[in-house]
Amino acid sequence: MKPKPILQSQWLAVLPEARIREAQIMGAVIFRGGMELDVQRMAKGDRVVFLAPDGSAPEAPDAPPMPVFCALAVVTSDAARMASLHGDTHWLRDASFVEAARPVPVLRALGRLELLPDPSRVPGLMKHAKLPLSAPDLAAIEALMLPGSDRE
Repeated sequence: MKPKPILQSQWLAVLPEARIREAQIMGAVIFRGGMELDVQRMAKGDRVVFLAPDGSAPEAPDAPPMPVFCALAVVTSDAARMASLHGDTHWLRDASFVEAARPVPVLRALGRLELLPDPSRVPGLMKHAKLPLSAPDLAAIEALMLPGSDRE
């Protein structure tokens, strides 16, 4: 039975930084847990922002790990598929990653996002595997991550 389609086209994927790098190498969108429903409800053209709770920011390489928006992707496949990752089977969607995107600490986005109005919400955000993003939130994150578009 096919899941009901939902009218959402922007997503936040929360994964460890190493898993996000693996997803980039594979050219795929994956979510923590590798659940089928998470990728079945996506569509070709959906945009995904990857958030690493244990990320590192280029401007502070010696800083302790921090939540970082670290990759942007666009789903390129019409269907989900299964793949082996570290001995486990995960559901995924093929994707194209935006090479120009640079890592940005989540704290730089505070006050700009509906999803994250203040610092007290950051720990709760890390508990999710996949969250819907509003179009304004996606635009704000992309403005921070893409060179030349940061209007601070």
